Amino acid sequence: MENIKKHIPNFVTILRIVGTIILLPLDINTDVFLIIYAFTGFSDVLDGYLARKLNAESALGSKLDTVADFVYYSVAMIKLLPLLWVRLSRKIWILVTIVVLLRLFDYLYFAYKFGELSSTHSILNKMTSVGLFGIPFVINAEFVNIYCWIAATISLIAVLYEIYNHLMLLKDKAI
Repeated sequence: MENIKKHIPNFVTILRIVGTIILLPLDINTDVFLIIYAFTGFSDVLDGYLARKLNAESALGSKLDTVADFVYYSVAMIKLLPLLWVRLSRKIWILVTIVVLLRLFDYLYFAYKFGELSSTHSILNKMTSVGLFGIPFVINAEFVNIYCWIAATISLIAVLYEIYNHLMLLKDKAI
C-alpha cells in the first residue's frame, strides 16, 4: 500500500496532462470546457501537495509536472489567444509582449549562466498563475480588459522581481 501512495501524485499529474489535451477540441464557452479546465488547474496544486504530504516527491514527478505545465500553457494559449486577440485592447498586448520578452530573456540568460532553466515559485509568480487561470472564466465579461490589465501588471512585477533575484544570485556567485 505504501508503494501505491508514492505514485498518487504522478497519477494526478498524468490526469492533468490527459485533461488538458481533452480541452483542445472543446468550445471554451461551454461548461464542460470550464469544468475540465478547472480540474486541470486545481490538479496542478493538488499533485504538489500530495507529493509533499505523502513524502512522494521524485525526479520523475518533477519532470512530469514540467511536461504537464508545458502542455497546459500550450493548450491554454491555443484556446485563449484567438479570443483574447479580438477582445483585449492593443495596449494590453504591448504589456503582454514586454512581459513575454522579459520572461524569455530571464529564462535564456539564466540557462546560459547556470546551465539550467529556472523559475521561482514566488508569491508573485503564483499570483500570475492564478490571474492567468481565471481568464477563461471572465473572457466574455465586460471587465475582461481590466482583469487582464491587472493580471499582466502582476506578471510584469513578477518577472522583474525574478530578474532581480537572478542578478543578485549572479552577484553572490561572483563574490
